[in-house]
Amino acid sequence: MGLKSACFRKNFTDRQIASLYRFLADPDLADPRHNRSDLPWHALFHKGNYRRLQRIERRWDPSDYFRHSLPVTTAP
Repeated sequence: MGLKSACFRKNFTDRQIASLYRFLADPDLADPRHNRSDLPWHALFHKGNYRRLQRIERRWDPSDYFRHSLPVTTAP
């Protein structure tokens, strides 16, 4: 059915749906069979924010408590 179902569209505008998709991770981005770009998955998903997110992750979640299908890993 997915997010673009008639029922979902009845309750949300195209702009609202587009903003929801922005926050849905696509694990295929990390799979080289699907991501054939020259960019790593984090550059596609987080754009230029990945280094900043790594610093935040290191400070606020050093034990890796919060999980995600495309996690921000802390830099060594």
